[in-house]
Order: sequence, then C-alpha cells, then structure tokens
Amino acid sequence: MSARSTEHRWFDLGAAALDRLLVPKLGDKYVCPLCRDSFDRSQIATDLTVEHAPPSSIGGRGIALTCRACNSRSGSQLDAELLHRHNTRQLARGGTAAYENVETTQEGTLARGRLAIGPEGLRFDPIERQNHPERLQENLEVSSRWAQTPLAGREITMRIPIRGNPRLADLSLIRAAFLVAFATLGYVYALQAAFEVLIKQLHLPNEQLIDPLPIFYDDSSPDDLREIALVTRPHLLRSVIVRIGPAAIFLPLEWDDRFFEDFDDRRSEFVAGVTDPAAFSLGVERFDWPTSPQHLWDGVERQTT
Repeated sequence: MSARSTEHRWFDLGAAALDRLLVPKLGDKYVCPLCRDSFDRSQIATDLTVEHAPPSSIGGRGIALTCRACNSRSGSQLDAELLHRHNTRQLARGGTAAYENVETTQEGTLARGRLAIGPEGLRFDPIERQNHPERLQENLEVSSRWAQTPLAGREITMRIPIRGNPRLADLSLIRAAFLVAFATLGYVYALQAAFEVLIKQLHLPNEQLIDPLPIFYDDSSPDDLREIALVTRPHLLRSVIVRIGPAAIFLPLEWDDRFFEDFDDRRSEFVAGVTDPAAFSLGVERFDWPTSPQHLWDGVERQTT
C-alpha cells in the first residue's frame, strides 16, 4: 500500500485532535488555524495546503496545514514584505539577496524572472511561466550573443519591485510564530479566544487592530535561529516566545484574553521593576522546533507511518 500524502496524514492528526476536544463533534473535519473554517476529507487536494513557517523564501519548512485562501493571502500581502526585509539584511551583511518578479530589457526584448545579487555579482534567471515563449526565446538569444561577444556600452534595464512596509513584515513573522505555536501545541492552544484579535489583524493587515505588535529584535542573533518556549515566570511576562532569526515574537500562554491589549504595559511594568538585570532570569520551558504537527497539548497519539 502506498504511503499517504503529507496533507492526508496531517489532516488525520488535526481531525483526531478536534474529535477529542470539541463538543459537539465536527466529524471527520480539519479546521484551518488561521481562519477557523472547517474542511472535510474531500477538500484536502483542492482547499488545504502545507504551510511553511517562517516562509520558504527565508528558509522555512512545512509544519502545518492551512487553507489555500489563507496561504495565498499571506504570500501576496505579508510574506513579500518580509522577503524584502530579509534581502536588505542579507545585502548589508555581505550575503546574497534574491528578488522575484524582476523585469530586464536588452535590445528591446523583455524577460521576467528572478534576480540574485551577491558578492559575485548579478545573476538573472528567466521564469518560463512568467514570459511569452517567443519573447523569452528572443531575450535568451540576445543574452547568448552578448556573452559570446562582449562589447562596452551595451545597456540592460532592470525593474526590481521594492517594498518597504515594516509593519507588514512584522505581521508575517507574527503569523509564522502563531503557526509554529499551533504546530507544537495544537488546537487547545490555537483556538483560545485571545487569538481572535490576531486572526482579524492578519486578515486586515492594513488596519492597526494590535498596536504595538509584540515583536522585538536582537540583530546579533543568527538568521537561522529557531526556538519556541514557554515563559512561565515572572508572571508579568507569562507567554509563548517564538524566535525566528533576529525576531522574538510573544504570544499569549493560555486563556489570557487581554494579552495583546496589555502586553506592552506589562513589559514596561516589568522593566521598571528590575533593579539588577544581571541577577534576573526567566523561567523557561523549551520545545523542539516542529517539523510537522505535534499537537502536544491535544492529547493525540502521533502516527509515525
């Protein structure tokens, strides 16, 4: 018998968790953690997708299922802003940045594709599905001729989409952190009422429903840092903390309905009360970074095949 797809296995884990937790029962259904809509087994191939957190464009891996609408909405509204920030950080550190949907023009021929900028220079790779076949062939022929007979004075024009909305980039990371927490802890954590305002904020990213956002930065942290932990003390800082590269995102621990309204005040009160930072320590319970849904708080026995 052939192995079931990742989507089917993760659907089964989610459906089993919901069957254990909810009264009345939903039946054989999966709930998208980002919109809380339910999907039955017949919709796996059409309406559910493997979600990467953080986004795959900055090195994330698939960790959970979300609905296709939520996944697509994030890519167009939030993740592109995060990729722009990541590219800027990479270039500042002497690394390589990659830009999508770049247009180049040589001798009047237009091509669309991906541009990489790094210590070794520029590399443009046309994306076949983004180009008319005949125009792409013409552009490739011009590029080949230029490579064979280099001449000074030739011009190439590039149009690089530049974004710059830091708040949307922050929301992309907060969204990723929420999905990491869901993949680790499960529905009993992700369905709590405290997240209703976050879910609304993610669906209306240009409105300031949560302000300030519970995210902080340490630029000395490596880009590949991945951590999730519970902060259990002091009481003012009780939360789930997810670290993605230089970003530290704070989320409610459990049944803390005013978390997003009160977190900044709690943090300020805590900082004001610390008289000896060198002697201070957090009470922390760490978890392994998820590579698939764990549902640790849902009481579901995980399947390994």
